[in-house]
Amino acid sequence: MKSWLNALALTSGLVHLTAAIAPSPTRWASECTTVGKTIYCYGGIFTTPAQNFPQSDTWSIDVSTDFSINSASWTNVTHNGDFATTACGFEAMVPLKDGVSFLVNGGMSVPFNQSEVNQTTIFNTVTKTWTTVNSSGIAQARQHTAAIDGNGRVWLWGGVSDYQTGYTNESYWGAFTTLDPGTGLWTGTSGSAGNADARVGHTMTMTSSGVIHIVGGLVATRLTTLDSTGRSQWSLSAASMSDVPQYNTNNGEWNLVTASGSIPPSRNLHTATLAADGNTIIVFGGSVANNLSSVMGDLYIYDTTKTYWTAVNANGGPSPRAGHSAVQVSTTMFVMFGYDYTLGSLSDIHALDTVNWRWVTQFSATGYPTLGSGTNGTNTTTSNSGGTTSTSSGLGTGAIAGIAVGAAAVVIGAAGLIFLRLRRKKNGRPAYAQAATGNFSQQPPMQNRPMPPLHQLSGQPEEILFNNASQSESKGSFYGQSPAQQQFGSHGLPSTTGTEPTDATPPYTLGASQPPHTYGNTFTSKPDAVDVPHFTLQPSKPNEDD
Repeated sequence: MKSWLNALALTSGLVHLTAAIAPSPTRWASECTTVGKTIYCYGGIFTTPAQNFPQSDTWSIDVSTDFSINSASWTNVTHNGDFATTACGFEAMVPLKDGVSFLVNGGMSVPFNQSEVNQTTIFNTVTKTWTTVNSSGIAQARQHTAAIDGNGRVWLWGGVSDYQTGYTNESYWGAFTTLDPGTGLWTGTSGSAGNADARVGHTMTMTSSGVIHIVGGLVATRLTTLDSTGRSQWSLSAASMSDVPQYNTNNGEWNLVTASGSIPPSRNLHTATLAADGNTIIVFGGSVANNLSSVMGDLYIYDTTKTYWTAVNANGGPSPRAGHSAVQVSTTMFVMFGYDYTLGSLSDIHALDTVNWRWVTQFSATGYPTLGSGTNGTNTTTSNSGGTTSTSSGLGTGAIAGIAVGAAAVVIGAAGLIFLRLRRKKNGRPAYAQAATGNFSQQPPMQNRPMPPLHQLSGQPEEILFNNASQSESKGSFYGQSPAQQQFGSHGLPSTTGTEPTDATPPYTLGASQPPHTYGNTFTSKPDAVDVPHFTLQPSKPNEDD
């Protein structure tokens, strides 16, 4: 299974547009967080039928007062000074302890296959200024996650550094890197009993006790054999949702928990937020590991004190999606952005009342009263069913209307696109996993996507990766293969010992010399703008650690 998000993010540029296309209000692979009483969302990817455009804009929404979800109003946040923000997706983002700033690190940016000059940046929401943190000694990663502890330290974990991030080798990170924003000091941290296996496409949530919980994603395992060029080979496999690695930031100990209850199906590109009680993790959506279009609309809660999963059935929620964003504001979880089964970007916003476990159309800044049994239209179940992939003939009205607003990890390849196309041709309808309840009676028109050519050697589709609609790179894709076939080599220089092991900290000696940074095509688009009609364009990804 070869970096499947490469294809999802950059199977673009196969067909060049001859005329300018109006910016779409939709995006995926954006990151969002809360600072004070405001949600901020940065970057992400805006998709057209032919290309994907990483974004460098910042949007905010005021959550200090009540508002109707369908009329939520977003603000394009402008900054003072001439600081050049980086267009990227799949970055990591966290609020800082000062209460007025947020930090953005890494991601998949333009220009393609170059590391960012300003890999780590901080935005002060009061002064509206960006500053940079010296990160020249660490390798840039994408599809990693971040959290902040009670002392203000930023914890980064997981993800991959490869040719897409300007890294000469390919390494998946299983050890923590921490940053003290006050001093700008980076530190490598390893657990006292080793590290958990590296992951991508996971979520990472720190509870009030200072314990980090890692949920879902793809587990990266370095194989013992090298490829023909002497490079390390890796395999990616779907992580079981019953396996929840925990890391105690207080004593540096790892612990692999085997959860019980209603175990969710394996997934990646989902979201997880921490409920107001400081101990409950709320998981929504995501994608099946080996099928780009098999998106989920299910909702689960994980009790970290009992290590127990519970499935929540709530009517009127978001349509199935992955690559979306989610943030927790007191007792409300907001879900925004993402992509649907057509691989089309979404722009809607939804709010979950986590007191009564119901999707609401009116956000209450002061919280929600507890409703009596049978009045909220929800049904919480605790069956031990893990769920199965199912087929649906329609899409939720949230994706059809696309009227509310969007913005808050990851590796799906182009072979999944061919699989999807063949399956649609055969069955004539899309695949869903754990579809949400609600009105899915109407299906939007099928939307064509450009297909990558077959790889001459592997027989798998090629990923055509564009910097600025005029330059491309081709890398073999191994997405959708059987577990025995899911192995691939590093893209760095040949080595007789292979690349860094999964339990290594991102190196401080590599990436110090970074190439000049230029920018590809980007758009500034308002999240609640009007979508471009499907008949005109035929259009074809935040994690949560607040």
